[in-house]
Amino acid sequence: MSRRNHAQKQAPPLFRKRDLFLIAGVLLAALLCYLWTIPKESASSIVIEQDGRTVSVIPLSDVQEPYELEIGGAYPATLLVEPDGVSFESASCPDKLCVRTGKLTQAGQIAVCLPARLTVRLQGPEPSVDAYTG
Repeated sequence: MSRRNHAQKQAPPLFRKRDLFLIAGVLLAALLCYLWTIPKESASSIVIEQDGRTVSVIPLSDVQEPYELEIGGAYPATLLVEPDGVSFESASCPDKLCVRTGKLTQAGQIAVCLPARLTVRLQGPEPSVDAYTG
Protein backbone atom coordinates (compact mmCIF):
# COMPACT_ATOMS: atom_id res chain seq x y z
CA MET A 1 0.00 0.00 0.00
CA SER A 2 2.83 2.41 0.67
CA ARG A 3 4.01 1.95 -2.88
CA ARG A 4 0.67 3.07 -4.23
CA ASN A 5 0.67 6.19 -2.06
CA HIS A 6 4.15 7.04 -3.27
CA ALA A 7 3.04 6.78 -6.90
CA GLN A 8 0.08 9.03 -6.27
CA LYS A 9 2.23 11.74 -4.66
CA GLN A 10 4.53 12.06 -7.71
CA ALA A 11 3.48 15.06 -9.84
CA PRO A 12 3.36 14.76 -13.62
CA PRO A 13 6.24 16.51 -15.45
CA LEU A 14 5.60 20.12 -16.38
CA PHE A 15 6.97 19.67 -19.91
CA ARG A 16 7.54 16.62 -21.98
CA LYS A 17 10.42 16.37 -24.41
CA ARG A 18 8.17 16.91 -27.42
CA ASP A 19 6.67 20.02 -25.75
CA LEU A 20 10.15 21.52 -25.44
CA PHE A 21 10.81 20.87 -29.14
CA LEU A 22 7.54 22.59 -30.03
CA ILE A 23 8.34 25.61 -27.85
CA ALA A 24 11.85 25.86 -29.31
CA GLY A 25 10.42 25.70 -32.83
CA VAL A 26 7.92 28.46 -32.15
CA LEU A 27 10.62 30.67 -30.60
CA LEU A 28 12.92 30.07 -33.56
CA ALA A 29 10.15 30.96 -36.01
CA ALA A 30 9.42 34.15 -34.06
CA LEU A 31 13.11 35.11 -34.11
CA LEU A 32 13.34 34.55 -37.86
CA CYS A 33 10.23 36.66 -38.46
CA TYR A 34 11.69 39.44 -36.33
CA LEU A 35 15.03 39.37 -38.18
CA TRP A 36 13.24 39.31 -41.54
CA THR A 37 11.28 42.47 -40.75
CA ILE A 38 14.13 44.59 -39.36
CA PRO A 39 14.38 47.60 -41.66
CA LYS A 40 17.66 47.65 -43.53
CA GLU A 41 19.41 50.84 -44.47
CA SER A 42 18.60 51.77 -48.03
CA ALA A 43 21.36 52.86 -50.33
CA SER A 44 21.55 56.40 -51.65
CA SER A 45 24.41 56.14 -54.14
CA ILE A 46 26.66 53.80 -56.10
CA VAL A 47 30.40 54.36 -55.69
CA ILE A 48 32.65 52.91 -58.39
CA GLU A 49 36.39 52.80 -57.75
CA GLN A 50 39.22 51.54 -59.95
CA ASP A 51 42.86 51.32 -58.87
CA GLY A 52 41.90 52.99 -55.58
CA ARG A 53 40.48 56.08 -57.28
CA THR A 54 36.82 57.01 -57.43
CA VAL A 55 35.67 56.72 -61.04
CA SER A 56 32.03 57.60 -60.51
CA VAL A 57 29.44 58.31 -57.84
CA ILE A 58 25.87 57.77 -59.05
CA PRO A 59 22.98 58.91 -56.84
CA LEU A 60 20.25 56.26 -57.01
CA SER A 61 17.64 59.00 -56.99
CA ASP A 62 18.93 60.03 -60.46
CA VAL A 63 18.44 56.54 -61.93
CA GLN A 64 15.00 56.31 -63.53
CA GLU A 65 15.52 53.31 -65.83
CA PRO A 66 18.12 50.51 -65.93
CA TYR A 67 21.18 51.19 -68.06
CA GLU A 68 24.57 49.64 -68.73
CA LEU A 69 27.79 51.37 -67.71
CA GLU A 70 31.03 50.30 -69.42
CA ILE A 71 34.20 50.42 -67.30
CA GLY A 72 37.46 50.16 -69.25
CA GLY A 73 40.87 48.97 -68.16
CA ALA A 74 42.95 45.81 -68.43
CA TYR A 75 39.78 43.74 -67.86
CA PRO A 76 36.78 45.78 -69.07
CA ALA A 77 33.50 45.24 -67.23
CA THR A 78 29.88 46.19 -67.75
CA LEU A 79 27.71 47.24 -64.81
CA LEU A 80 23.93 47.18 -64.84
CA VAL A 81 22.74 50.27 -62.97
CA GLU A 82 19.11 50.08 -61.80
CA PRO A 83 16.94 52.35 -59.64
CA ASP A 84 17.23 49.93 -56.71
CA GLY A 85 20.83 48.74 -57.06
CA VAL A 86 23.73 47.69 -59.25
CA SER A 87 25.32 44.47 -60.50
CA PHE A 88 28.17 43.28 -62.67
CA GLU A 89 26.51 42.28 -65.92
CA SER A 90 29.69 41.05 -67.60
CA ALA A 91 33.44 41.15 -67.12
CA SER A 92 36.43 40.01 -69.12
CA CYS A 93 38.30 38.72 -66.05
CA PRO A 94 39.19 35.02 -66.03
CA ASP A 95 37.12 33.82 -63.04
CA LYS A 96 33.93 35.95 -63.36
CA LEU A 97 33.42 35.96 -59.57
CA CYS A 98 32.29 39.57 -59.75
CA VAL A 99 29.42 38.63 -62.10
CA ARG A 100 28.30 35.88 -59.72
CA THR A 101 28.13 38.35 -56.81
CA GLY A 102 24.61 39.29 -57.85
CA LYS A 103 22.74 42.52 -57.38
CA LEU A 104 23.71 44.94 -54.63
CA THR A 105 20.62 46.53 -53.09
CA GLN A 106 21.50 47.63 -49.54
CA ALA A 107 23.93 50.18 -48.17
CA GLY A 108 27.28 48.67 -47.29
CA GLN A 109 27.22 45.88 -49.87
CA ILE A 110 30.33 45.57 -52.04
CA ALA A 111 31.25 43.70 -55.23
CA VAL A 112 34.86 43.48 -56.33
CA CYS A 113 36.63 42.39 -59.50
CA LEU A 114 40.20 41.82 -58.33
CA PRO A 115 41.84 41.33 -61.75
CA ALA A 116 40.30 44.61 -62.96
CA ARG A 117 41.00 46.34 -59.63
CA LEU A 118 37.38 47.46 -59.70
CA THR A 119 35.20 47.99 -56.63
CA VAL A 120 31.47 48.75 -56.67
CA ARG A 121 29.72 49.57 -53.41
CA LEU A 122 26.44 51.00 -52.25
CA GLN A 123 26.67 53.90 -49.89
CA GLY A 124 23.96 54.90 -47.45
CA PRO A 125 22.76 58.40 -46.77
CA GLU A 126 25.26 60.66 -45.11
CA PRO A 127 24.52 60.93 -41.39
CA SER A 128 23.34 64.31 -40.25
CA VAL A 129 25.51 66.07 -37.72
CA ASP A 130 23.80 67.33 -34.56
CA ALA A 131 26.76 69.19 -33.09
CA TYR A 132 30.50 69.72 -33.38
CA THR A 133 32.81 69.44 -30.40
CA GLY A 134 36.03 71.33 -30.29
